[in-house]
Amino acid sequence: MDCTSGLLRKIFPDWVTAQKIRDEVSSFSQTQIWSPYIIKTKNVYERTDQIEELLSEEMCKYDHLYKPSLADYKDARMASDSWRNISANVIIDGLAVLLLFDTQYYIWHFIHHKQPQLYRFMHATHHEYVAPFSWCTQLFSIPELISIGLWSNQDSILLRCHPLTTWCVTVFSIWMSVEDHIGYDLPWTLNHMVPFGLLGGAPAHDMHHQRPSSNYAPFFCHGDRIFGTAFTQRKETSRTIL
Repeated sequence: MDCTSGLLRKIFPDWVTAQKIRDEVSSFSQTQIWSPYIIKTKNVYERTDQIEELLSEEMCKYDHLYKPSLADYKDARMASDSWRNISANVIIDGLAVLLLFDTQYYIWHFIHHKQPQLYRFMHATHHEYVAPFSWCTQLFSIPELISIGLWSNQDSILLRCHPLTTWCVTVFSIWMSVEDHIGYDLPWTLNHMVPFGLLGGAPAHDMHHQRPSSNYAPFFCHGDRIFGTAFTQRKETSRTIL
């Protein structure tokens, strides 16, 4: 942890304060007055400790990227290889998390639209608008928001992803979710930038709000194509007859 403490203080100024609060809470809970009522106090911060240890290992592995005092700090080839390795891990693991979440959400979404009681209790709130806009991205009922939040956090843990991958996937998922609900088929959105029509984007999800029995997948299109629930609206073109 020594090689990361200085860097963490620079990147996260509140990290030191959080550590102090954590130590104070831990020492308070271990006093004789409260000790008979402790429920697995040792495991409260177990996941946090694991994340910190993992970050420490990774930062020590790539310390030549941020320590000017090291002889390898100006080694361009070494730095390039390190960044290539980090990027490959983030991209591969991140894609795995997105594909897993996309599959989970497709099944969950399909079931809710086929069960009227479940639909009214959990998912109907999201379909209050037939023409979605950006603020509809997080228009969920409380049970639906909890279930989606559970998947999005547990998938990266299940696949044993690095915390950096988890952060990148979270930002990327929010970005794609907002794009799906903007109500505009802009030429520079991801569904146009990614080839072979792999992403549905705003056109696919906008059509889902108009035809709820289609386009259940949140990001990718392969699930809807495989199970026959994909629906695309052809753009009308005007012709002048001479």
